[in-house]
Amino acid sequence: MNKSELKKVNWMNSTMSVGIEKIDDQHKNFLDITNNAIDAILSDNQSAVANTLKELKEYAHYHFKTEADLMAEHEYPESGSHHNAHIDFHDKVAELENAEGEAREAELVSFMQNWLVRHISSTDKKLANYINRQ
Repeated sequence: MNKSELKKVNWMNSTMSVGIEKIDDQHKNFLDITNNAIDAILSDNQSAVANTLKELKEYAHYHFKTEADLMAEHEYPESGSHHNAHIDFHDKVAELENAEGEAREAELVSFMQNWLVRHISSTDKKLANYINRQ
């Protein structure tokens, strides 16, 4: 992926909100960090790119822990498959981090951003619907 192909994603409450404020706030922060990473990549600021990618990985870990705690608290029956989606995310991030080439950072941020939007609209909404029905 060429860095010029990177596009920022802005939070759209009507389509992205899962209805749990804590999770929505974390999703907004996650998107903000991906947008900051795009800014760093487009400005060729390698130090900022490295710092922002590190922040993205750390924030993903924090966010996934929050979701895991919610799943345990509410005895979510699909917690195994949800957790596996998080593992797949980490595995793909590790694979992309080890890739060679100039476009590595752009591919990594694009993957994280696209994965997050898809994950919110499917997996996280299912979790939130389950919790909100209790």
